[in-house]
Amino acid sequence: MAEEGSLHVWPLRGQFRQYKHGSKLYTVQLDESGVTVTGDGEKQMVKVTDLVGCQCQQEQQQRGNSAYFTLLAYPLTGGRKRTRLALCFEVASGNTFSENLEVANAWRRAVYHAVRNHGRRVTWGVGLGRETRRENIERGGRQGVKEGWNESGKRRQERGRGRQID
Repeated sequence: MAEEGSLHVWPLRGQFRQYKHGSKLYTVQLDESGVTVTGDGEKQMVKVTDLVGCQCQQEQQQRGNSAYFTLLAYPLTGGRKRTRLALCFEVASGNTFSENLEVANAWRRAVYHAVRNHGRRVTWGVGLGRETRRENIERGGRQGVKEGWNESGKRRQERGRGRQID
């Protein structure tokens, strides 16, 4: 796995059990386009533009030496609506908890690296889709201004009753 100061090796791949999905193994792959989870003929793809983060944790009851990492995403479903997606995977390849936590942290760092360097900022305004505010303004769109964004790409602040200050 990649160390703290080194470059990430793409694609990052591993086999893990998915939390609350029994004992079958899933192959998880992370690359510049996103995360692909495959297992038992099923394939799930989460785009890097939909990923928002990753967190590491340990089992609450300390029964074993497993560590967990959870991928957090908000993919588009049914047109314009985003729903929360959390995929939790168990890391049990090492002999100790600290070894497994190191693997989980390597995945966390790699996910944040992918989001930072390969993903685009997700916008939540109606009508903006996946564009960033600046891209919308650069192409001449006025939708951003309608949603409360001024021409410089900064959020307008509202004071009092409907009075807007740029």
